[in-house]
This record gives sequence, C-alpha cells and structure tokens, in this order.
Amino acid sequence: MSARDRLENVLEELEEMDFKKFKVKLNQAQPPSGCSNIPRGRLERADYLDVCSLMISYYLETGAIQMAKQVLEDINQRHLAARLEGV
Repeated sequence: MSARDRLENVLEELEEMDFKKFKVKLNQAQPPSGCSNIPRGRLERADYLDVCSLMISYYLETGAIQMAKQVLEDINQRHLAARLEGV
C-alpha cells in the first residue's frame, strides 16, 4: 500500500469534528524544512481526498506522512498515527 493510500485511509477514519481539528492543526504546524504551509483557504472546504493531495503536493510523500503523524498525535488520535508507521 502506498503512502498516499495509507494517508487517505487514515484521514477517512476521522470523525467530522476531529477532521476539522486536523485541518486547523495542520495549518498551524511547522512544515518540513524547505516546504511552505498549505493556505488556510485551501484547507477549509477540502475533504479528506483533497487534504491528502494537498499534503503530498506541498510536503511530498515523506513530509506528508510526518506531518500527518504529528498532527494526529496533537489531536489525540495516536492509534491512527501509529497506522502510518513504516511508510
């Protein structure tokens, strides 16, 4: 399973309120070195597939997985963060 597939699957598991928290925290998080944050306006109306595409576009696959793990831990979704391990 590719990094994109794992990321999509994990984001799809989030409840609506947790997904909103994820997007807010993602926008506030420090992006990987050499990358810029995804603009808030692009995240606001994005569904989980859009967010996955945006993360990979802005952070590349490795950075997207790292950012997702960090943000998932920040919103107390450690069990989902653990599912991204080994990607």
